[in-house]
Amino acid sequence: MQRPATTLILVVDNDPAVRDSISNLLTQAGYMVLQSETAEAASILITRQVPNLLVMNVALPGMDGYTFCRKLRQNPATQLLPIILQASQGDLTDKIAGFKAGANDYVTVPYAPEELLYRIKNLLSLTQKPATAQAQLSAPGRITAIFAAKGGVGKTIISTNLAVALRQISDKRVALMDADYSFGLVGANLNMSTTHNIMEIVSKIDDLDQDLFQSVMVHHISGIHILLSPFHPEEAELITGEHIKKVLHLLADNYDEVIVDCHGGYDDRTLEVLEAADTILIVIVPEIGPLMSTSRFMDLVIKLQLSPEKLKLILNRSDSKVGLEVADIERALKYKISYKLISGGRDVTISANRGIPLVTSAPNHPLSLGIKQIAEDLLKH
Repeated sequence: MQRPATTLILVVDNDPAVRDSISNLLTQAGYMVLQSETAEAASILITRQVPNLLVMNVALPGMDGYTFCRKLRQNPATQLLPIILQASQGDLTDKIAGFKAGANDYVTVPYAPEELLYRIKNLLSLTQKPATAQAQLSAPGRITAIFAAKGGVGKTIISTNLAVALRQISDKRVALMDADYSFGLVGANLNMSTTHNIMEIVSKIDDLDQDLFQSVMVHHISGIHILLSPFHPEEAELITGEHIKKVLHLLADNYDEVIVDCHGGYDDRTLEVLEAADTILIVIVPEIGPLMSTSRFMDLVIKLQLSPEKLKLILNRSDSKVGLEVADIERALKYKISYKLISGGRDVTISANRGIPLVTSAPNHPLSLGIKQIAEDLLKH
């Protein structure tokens, strides 16, 4: 990432008090700042010098932020310009509209100054030129699949935080793959744009070089690299099991630790992940519905002849006051629970909404400590 002193940020907002507030914050952090009241005026400034990053209000007089964002994405000179949109509305529809317009990030006013700085540093880290010849590992990296037989059990939260935790406590190269190709949430949980995603690899799978592969892997400020799912759900149908088999080989050849956030179905693409995985972490909660689905999956494991040594059960929300007892769960699944994680409650919701992993925003939270324990155990093997 460029040093802050050489990094130019353009702030576009029709409220002079807001512009000054953001500009002062960024100047104190060591960035150079330009200000503009409208998109039209900002466009003139950009023709003179393209900034390193743009912070822009959606509600601008004249051309609004969404329209200007789309216009910038149509210009080759600003096609890859990192853009943060800000708005006073926190509706999910507005956030999706921002990403569709081409924004890399979206923040809701009011926000803490530290949050804006974090997001700016994150985006600037993503604009680093990827290594053109990343040294391949002497031995394939370990693949850990995070699977849940039913949605809504916290699988993606665990996947994203586990990947970041692995990077925090080791010098390993860590990759995180979103293998829910239709409705993956890894990007949303880490506040990442799907500008680059697996479809770029799939389209060139038989003629893929290292430069292209590394350019698709999105760099997160934590140090992990992410292979995001398609932006358009209908593209998922173009991804085959053979594609996933080759992608997993690529990831294992380039990273020490590969975390795969699996889709809940049993199609051939998920089966490729489960067969390739060195460890399969199965996320359950102490509720009868998810446990029935998990029980059926355990029957499938036997039919697929997957090694029982691969499997480890994670009981999420283990502190539930109305949940089933651990002994009853183990008796029903005929399998021991390896890890118990407490419910993160409101802290997890806030973390996910902000796009900052809990192990980063609250490293001493009981859930963060539990996930770090899983990371430490993975590194021992």
